[in-house]
Amino acid sequence: MPGTSTMQKIRFRTEIPLPEYPFRLEHSYKFVTLGSCFATNIADRLRSYRFSVLDNPFGVLYNPASILQSLQLLQSNQQVTKEDLIYYDEEWHSFDHHSDFSRSNAEECLQAVNSGLDKSRIYFKDAEVLMITYGTAYVYKHIRRGRIVSNCHRVPAAEFEHFRLDFADIVEMIRDSIRIARNLNPAVKIIFSISPVRYLKEGFAENQLSKALLILAVYKAIEREEHCVYFPAYEIMMDDLRDYRFYEGNLTHPNTMAIDYIWHIFSRSLLSEDCLNMMEQVKQVVQAYSHKPRNLQSKKYHQFIRKSLQFAESLKKQYTYLNLDHEITYFKEFLAGIENGKFNS
Repeated sequence: MPGTSTMQKIRFRTEIPLPEYPFRLEHSYKFVTLGSCFATNIADRLRSYRFSVLDNPFGVLYNPASILQSLQLLQSNQQVTKEDLIYYDEEWHSFDHHSDFSRSNAEECLQAVNSGLDKSRIYFKDAEVLMITYGTAYVYKHIRRGRIVSNCHRVPAAEFEHFRLDFADIVEMIRDSIRIARNLNPAVKIIFSISPVRYLKEGFAENQLSKALLILAVYKAIEREEHCVYFPAYEIMMDDLRDYRFYEGNLTHPNTMAIDYIWHIFSRSLLSEDCLNMMEQVKQVVQAYSHKPRNLQSKKYHQFIRKSLQFAESLKKQYTYLNLDHEITYFKEFLAGIENGKFNS
């Protein structure tokens, strides 16, 4: 047929091949994520397969300076004091933390911040994987305190200096972050990425310049670092998923379809075959827990729950690190309800 050979050559998108890395990750590993909301997107996918994850213990972080300062605070073993907080709009805030930690009472704010620090320090000592996702090279520096902040907490813009970090400074911040992470845990593997979220507040050209600086700085900082790798989340979004149907309505954030696609590449390139197989088994348990039939009195569903409990308990027995407690508790309570006649006609 005319044009057939031509049609066979047409390609509608360029697919990024699976990256190759010097290591693979296991389901038993503990993960820490730091950085933009994309870091949380990946953490959510990991949690859905019941990985052990500490996700953004300071809240969402955007720039290399804030992420470095967070790691420095973890390393210091110091507690945040009232003098470190600010009071604005009837709440106490930490410039190092997201507003999720803010409280109307200073002591309650300190309790939230310091208890989070204590838990993070303990968790980090055993974490095998650290994922750092940078969003922007632009920062806000609080003029009176003379320091870059992680969150402005809606404090008036006049109190801040807004600027873009220099390339050399970014490289040093990344190197210092690697050094501190290794001090906290010498065996940790570090995965860097650049957020696929477009930060357009500074402008389109400025966003591209910011992303380019971050990408180049990461490559420069890790070129001689063992067990430090770069995952191309930004490139997948920009060069593979080049279509606004992969964005949320604000046209800056990747939608669920895009995140799932990036997660697919992430998992296939970084997780071991054993890990992927384990994920499929965990998925069966989670889906069984999530499945709620129209007729809870169905004997077929009761048998399904019994089999699901047996399967979950056998997994837990074989892989003691696996946290399926929530699902197992549900199955047991449901079966206890059957024994008590709760689902009798």
